[in-house]
Amino acid sequence: MDEATKNEIVEFIKKKTERGKGLNSYRDITKGCKDIDRKVIKKAVQELIKEGVLDYWSSGSTTYIRLADYEPGEEGLTGEAE
Repeated sequence: MDEATKNEIVEFIKKKTERGKGLNSYRDITKGCKDIDRKVIKKAVQELIKEGVLDYWSSGSTTYIRLADYEPGEEGLTGEAE
């Protein structure tokens, strides 16, 4: 998988997390990374999860994608909350 593609996805998720929306669906990522095909996004996310950069989080009915160091309810990234 192209590293530039993975970096673009991670940067998009980081920016959303910093703005207070740390949980993202594939739809959110597809809308935010319009120049990347949906199938490529799914493959890249799977690889990033295997690498430990991203992680899944489930509300019980919906599964979201998050940064591995983000816990819902926190402000921003882990370690940056005041």
